[in-house]
Amino acid sequence: MKLAAFVDDRVAVLKQSVGSLSESHLMMMASLMIADELDEALIQLEEVQEGAASPKPSDHEGTATGPNPLEEKAANALEACASRLESIATRLEGA
Repeated sequence: MKLAAFVDDRVAVLKQSVGSLSESHLMMMASLMIADELDEALIQLEEVQEGAASPKPSDHEGTATGPNPLEEKAANALEACASRLESIATRLEGA
């Protein structure tokens, strides 16, 4: 249901900005907008994952206590985001 509400929100935004179009045109435009947003999010996620995979030598200098809890929390949030994005991508591919 969240996905349907998300699409409905995009269609509503389009209706306000472009006026009256057929439902099929609105759905197509909303699909393209969502696909573009997904592509941008996936690119950003790749960049973050690449940065996390190759930390700079100075990233952990002087941390005798181990990983920073904030970094771990951010990494967990990114993993959850990646999983959600992959799920959305799979649904969009099947549509």
